[in-house]
Amino acid sequence: PSLPAAQAAAPSSEPKPKSAVLPPTAKATPAALPNPVRTGSLSEPTSAKNPTGLLIASGPSLESVRLSWNVLHQNHSQVLGSLEPRVLPAGDGTAFHLIAGPFTTDAEATKACISLRSRGVACRYTDFTGSAL
Repeated sequence: PSLPAAQAAAPSSEPKPKSAVLPPTAKATPAALPNPVRTGSLSEPTSAKNPTGLLIASGPSLESVRLSWNVLHQNHSQVLGSLEPRVLPAGDGTAFHLIAGPFTTDAEATKACISLRSRGVACRYTDFTGSAL
């Protein structure tokens, strides 16, 4: 049975369900979107990043790493002058790594490493971690 034309054209008193589709002019903001389903399969991005350092020497003892820092710092003060030395035990516990840093940007670390390499000092990028020397 069909409804009379007057009833078919009358607006329904039931609320309309909200659509997940946004009008073209609406911005997709968290408040404008329906509640998302969180499955836990993706972790939230973190903005915290360890500062960059340069691994510039290794040695069998803290004393040897300290001596390496003193020599490197004196001979390459143009590059290492404002940096702090850190010592980090190697994974197997038989050596210690000397790390210089921190660098504000990766570009600064790259520039310093290129300069050190041109002077015969081996270096590689790493996180600026470890204990103060």
